[in-house]
Amino acid sequence: MHKLVRIKSAYYWIVFIKGVMIVFQEIIEWAMLIIPIISLFFLQKGAFRKYLSVSLFVTIINSIMYLAPWHYN
Repeated sequence: MHKLVRIKSAYYWIVFIKGVMIVFQEIIEWAMLIIPIISLFFLQKGAFRKYLSVSLFVTIINSIMYLAPWHYN
């Protein structure tokens, strides 16, 4: 086997592995979005109210965290 052929095949394997990793990363990101939403259907009314207040608080904190660096460059 020539050296160039080995380099090309190694390159193709690396690209394939990176592609698989990107797909797994997207699956994990979608799961992180969907699983908490689905879990809301199984909560009791009192727990649901606690969840909403915490989610509102986290939304505000995350907005501040992303807006502050943008504002101060």
